[in-house]
Amino acid sequence: MRYQKILVVDDDPLSLKTIVTTLTEAKQTWLTVDSHEAGWAALQADQEFGLVLLRAYGKNLSGIDLCRQIRRHKSTSHLSVIMMLRENELAAGAETLIAGASDLLVDPFDAKELRLRAGISRPQTLRRSDYAHITAIDAPGAAGRPEVFLPEFDAQSRQINYGVFEGRLNGWDNDPNVTRVALDRIIVCPKCNGIPTIRPGCGACGSAWMEPEILLHHYACAHVGPEADFLTPDGLVCPKCRLRNLVAGSDFEQTTGCLKCSDCAAIFTEPRLLGHCLRCEYRFPIAEGKLKSIYAYEVGRSADAATIPTPSFLRSRSRSKSRSDDKSRSEESKKTKPGSSAGADSTC
Repeated sequence: MRYQKILVVDDDPLSLKTIVTTLTEAKQTWLTVDSHEAGWAALQADQEFGLVLLRAYGKNLSGIDLCRQIRRHKSTSHLSVIMMLRENELAAGAETLIAGASDLLVDPFDAKELRLRAGISRPQTLRRSDYAHITAIDAPGAAGRPEVFLPEFDAQSRQINYGVFEGRLNGWDNDPNVTRVALDRIIVCPKCNGIPTIRPGCGACGSAWMEPEILLHHYACAHVGPEADFLTPDGLVCPKCRLRNLVAGSDFEQTTGCLKCSDCAAIFTEPRLLGHCLRCEYRFPIAEGKLKSIYAYEVGRSADAATIPTPSFLRSRSRSKSRSDDKSRSEESKKTKPGSSAGADSTC
């Protein structure tokens, strides 16, 4: 998860070092303060904080009181508060949760535990996402976020590809400044990677046309057979006992039997799921289809990435986003951050 901003209210140098290193690696934006008053002032001055890492007890800190103060104005759905407790302070864990803490972090902790509790993604990790999450880069305050390149369905090739950026995939896969985001997995044609349509059909010839076979149950001799076996020029005749002029309802009943292929006359009890490739028209059992992973690529705004043009489906948003980005940068440069440590701010 990527927060717009993270507020760290802590005065312990060891935990601060772990937090700052972790947030820097995760390319998060944060502000550190070391007192109750400075933390509350920062929250009032900036509404973009999505997470507060709060020390429960410190020299100038009363984290539990600050948490109560936060919850009087913001719910857990709008702002998460993770309370940091030392091992000898665990008896106050219940009190911190009652005060409104979203979770607890027991000190000493490492970067892995911090990422797990805060839901922070490590750079270059493969993470699941979808279009709704990806387009969150257009949200206010998202200045400096990487460009995101999404695959699309190409109507001409009938494949999922990246259009003019297809040739850049190998470079992106090996570029440490590019993050690959797992979107989905789809089934494609095992021969050409084309997109198939899927339907139930005959396992013998691949036809999609099949009909249930009608069976007749003759009461007198208990014979059950296909309707075609009873049909003769003289009417319905039982092929087993040869009784003629059978009457539906009194002499026999109709039931539904196996499926019969209308093209090859094969008989089967269950249809098979078949794929029909829209590109090469190959028809295949869906179990033989090729499973393909679909990724988006987050390309950082580095000097190399600056030469990559924006895809057509992102251009309209990019123009409006660039104007809002310039405005937000100018506003942020004018802000004075109370109680901030030197060099503690980092912009992703």
